[in-house]
Amino acid sequence: MTAFATNGLARAHHTWSTTTPAPGARQILLVNLMPTKEATELQFLRLLDATGVNCDVTFAYPASHQLHHQRAAVLKHYLPLDRLWGTRFDALIVTGAPVEELSFDQVDYWAEFQRLVAWSKTHCRRAIFECWAALAALNVRYQIPKAPLPHKLFGIFEARVNPASPLFGGLTKLRMPQSRHSVLRLPATLPANLQVVAKSQGIADGLLLATKDTRELFITGHPEYATDTLDQEFHRDQARGRTINPPQNYYRHHQAVNSWRTTSCRLYANWLTI
Repeated sequence: MTAFATNGLARAHHTWSTTTPAPGARQILLVNLMPTKEATELQFLRLLDATGVNCDVTFAYPASHQLHHQRAAVLKHYLPLDRLWGTRFDALIVTGAPVEELSFDQVDYWAEFQRLVAWSKTHCRRAIFECWAALAALNVRYQIPKAPLPHKLFGIFEARVNPASPLFGGLTKLRMPQSRHSVLRLPATLPANLQVVAKSQGIADGLLLATKDTRELFITGHPEYATDTLDQEFHRDQARGRTINPPQNYYRHHQAVNSWRTTSCRLYANWLTI
């Protein structure tokens, strides 16, 4: 295995094999904002492991966040961000969070998140922000606002990409799960250092934005999702009485089909080795 968990619930519960860290492995800080902590850990560990790039993954949480799920376990097996401000990492990954229907300043860890975005510029060689974290980081970095969608953007979406870009080596297209209620309100002219590098029909803001050096990625979806994650979310929302359509481009003969795994692994592998 190439992904070593230095801490976290999957390591504590032995749902991820504890291997010996590889010499020279990339040090990755993964800030897990999801309430489904262990499931999210495993999704990212499997994705990173599939890249073939040796990684030591440290899981962290915002110290200012009021934990409502598995509080004791998270406090025991995660590191709070306020213990890491003096540490440097090869890469930062920040997950999505189920807070996108709130305004940014209503999120209890918003001030700490703003500090995280600023800190990443000086303490991490590269960074990925996913889903809500992508929208939030773009707001912090470039003051780009978000707006609510009339209906949840939900399903698998595809974009053609430029294989000449080091980010997309080995790829001609990118597939990605989307599961969100908000959209970026991109300006007519993007900030000088920002570009949309993967745009999909039917999605106003694109699948992926990046800085010109491609070391910072703002991914509006979830390349890490397991095959059944969208199916679970669909039935969860139905059970809660929400009006929701089945995820697009996802089911085949009433079965969930994972059509994004290969491109997700290549995207992450390319990003880690740029």
